[in-house]
Amino acid sequence: MRWLTTRYDLALRRPWPGIGVRRRGWIVSAAKDGVTGFGDCAPLPLLGRNGFAQATACAIETALCDRAARAAGVSLARWLNPNAASRVKVNAVFPGSAGASPARPLQVVKLKLPGDVAEALRRIEQAGTATLRLDANRGFSFDEAATLLRAIADLPIDHVEEPLRDPTLSALLALQAMVPFPIAVDESLDELGIDAVLSSGLRRIVVKPMVLGGPLRSLEIAGRAKAAGVEVVVTTAMDSAIGAWMAAHVAAAVDTGLAHGLDTARWLAEDVAPGPEPVAGWLDIPDRPGLGVVP
Repeated sequence: MRWLTTRYDLALRRPWPGIGVRRRGWIVSAAKDGVTGFGDCAPLPLLGRNGFAQATACAIETALCDRAARAAGVSLARWLNPNAASRVKVNAVFPGSAGASPARPLQVVKLKLPGDVAEALRRIEQAGTATLRLDANRGFSFDEAATLLRAIADLPIDHVEEPLRDPTLSALLALQAMVPFPIAVDESLDELGIDAVLSSGLRRIVVKPMVLGGPLRSLEIAGRAKAAGVEVVVTTAMDSAIGAWMAAHVAAAVDTGLAHGLDTARWLAEDVAPGPEPVAGWLDIPDRPGLGVVP
């Protein structure tokens, strides 16, 4: 196997929480017998050394899986799961600027929340009557999160993601008991322990392949979650097109029927290849070998 890495430094159309205005990473390629696969190493700065290790593992695994799917002449989604969906639901991103596609009727809209309850409630009000998927990015204390949740308990909320600055399962479960919609775990999944989360009674997890170490581990975790009755949403980590398409193929292989967080390529002002561009809340998965794109 011949390996190559190419660094990228991509401008964003506007700042993204935890990343800033540029997305940096490496494209990894694995070539053998005339077939080349590609992977994206896009570590999230806030996750430090462990995040870099997981993103590296993701890039290597993606390149190997992409190469295997290309050699087999099937899409990565169908290589991961022969019964993979051909299209998946995708949430919109609020605000709809930065090139993100506008929300459609009945489409879930993701909203990043600031770490101030009053400002968070103001932004939720600005979002109007859409069904909201709220990402707090571990921004609140327990009391602040409880105040926020009580204020929005009767609104059309799809889920609230990572509400606690210092999450514990007992605290998350206490918050879950306050509201009818799911409290979702994302970057805390490994920290809290996957087995503990899946058996805790929490209702939803966010599977981010770039953070979890690649498509195979993500698919395995999603399968365990579904068996435990826990809902699964797959998202990118504001990756390059290679990472974003990998996450899309994983979402198709998981096929939960929920809206996935895959409409992030539009936030990049430049990219290494054409990224996923959902239309009317749906993303078609390329019926081409491997990822379906090359950098």
